[in-house]
Amino acid sequence: MAIPKFRFGKNFIIRVAAVTTLAADGSATKPEAANFKLFCLPKDAKIGIENTTVDIENFCTGGRTISVRDGGKNGSMDLGETTWVEDDAAVVILQDAAFAETEAGGYVYFEVLPSARA
Repeated sequence: MAIPKFRFGKNFIIRVAAVTTLAADGSATKPEAANFKLFCLPKDAKIGIENTTVDIENFCTGGRTISVRDGGKNGSMDLGETTWVEDDAAVVILQDAAFAETEAGGYVYFEVLPSARA
């Protein structure tokens, strides 16, 4: 099954909200729409997901090290050159998540949307 590719170009919006609830399986519950804050970006952002692997080296591999997918995924986000404003609501959400010590702390929900601007 092919993974769809999305391209938003230069006009896109990223909204962020702090995750306050985790499901029993550890997945994040999407915050209410009112909790999302607009994250003001510069000219570009790169967002991706990469499958994780585990290295195996044993008799069956003939002593060679092989990498096997382990079912996990790592997300990544590169925001390019960003100007930070100290009291920006979205930046405060990210900063609080970075220093949180609660069970759901550190999790932030991101939405990437096409801009309404033409």
